[in-house]
Amino acid sequence: MDTITKKPRTRLSPEKRKQQLLDYSIEVFSRRGIGRAGHADIADMANVSVATVFNYFPTREALVEQVLMEVATQFNELLTECIGAPNKALHARLTCISNNLIDTVLEQQDWIKVWFEWSTSVRDEVWPQFIESNQKNLKQVQQAFTQAIDNKEITTDQTPENLAKMLHGMCYVIYMQANQHPDQDMLREQAQIYLQVLTQKN
Repeated sequence: MDTITKKPRTRLSPEKRKQQLLDYSIEVFSRRGIGRAGHADIADMANVSVATVFNYFPTREALVEQVLMEVATQFNELLTECIGAPNKALHARLTCISNNLIDTVLEQQDWIKVWFEWSTSVRDEVWPQFIESNQKNLKQVQQAFTQAIDNKEITTDQTPENLAKMLHGMCYVIYMQANQHPDQDMLREQAQIYLQVLTQKN
């Protein structure tokens, strides 16, 4: 388990304090796990009282919900940056996604660790929220595949829905490989092999 390092205490407005505590919460969640991280861990890192953390996140459920909403937003922004460029070829848009994902993992960004843990945590208290939030991501990717099929950019017997799910699965493989072998060039080369399967013309 990673050590939780205390941060210097600073005076902040309530809005900035809440965002600071949320940022620290994501860092704590990435190290302790969604099921173990709590108010006391965050208070310790932020160098504030536990009561202060409860003031902004009154219950554990509220804390978990806010953290997961934040990491969902981060993942959606990563995706939208690439997929939301309809004038680019599908392969370029998917390459953008894989490159951004690889770089995010290699940079050891805390939110991506929490997102991937969440995406495999089929517990009643967190799984429905993931399914709901991820529907938006899948729809964006489905639309990109639909556009590519309509434009004859790719030809496939698979539905856009299935192709989007395959890309989702590819992201898991990349995430695991990036944690095992943190070599950017090798990871990008491997990602291209997967993307060729998704964007080939049959």
